[in-house]
Amino acid sequence: MSKDLPNPNVPLNVPGFCRSTNDIRAYFDQQGVPVELKEAKGKSESYCFVLAYPYSGIDTTDLYCFVQRGEGWVMFLKAALWKTPHGSVEFKSDGDFMNVVCNGAVVLKLNPPREKPGIPPKR
Repeated sequence: MSKDLPNPNVPLNVPGFCRSTNDIRAYFDQQGVPVELKEAKGKSESYCFVLAYPYSGIDTTDLYCFVQRGEGWVMFLKAALWKTPHGSVEFKSDGDFMNVVCNGAVVLKLNPPREKPGIPPKR
């Protein structure tokens, strides 16, 4: 990463669709945002979770959840996780759900999308 951290007063414009997890990582790298990418397999879905640390000195992590659809990944959820230092977040399948676990406690329980989100047409 060669850029400084982004301006905290300007929200990131994270794309709603990416062709690959490499494209997801590349977006955040271009924005100068340190991230951890973690892939997880649920009962019927494949997830790519992005833990973004865009603000120096703040102990809040931005969580982006992408779900695999067809030839790419569609953003399914964005959330803020409070008091989450690097390495303290895990993702665990729990039947039909995906648990977001912070410091050993379940803080979010994701129900997989019931309908398949739209996929941009091939170009």
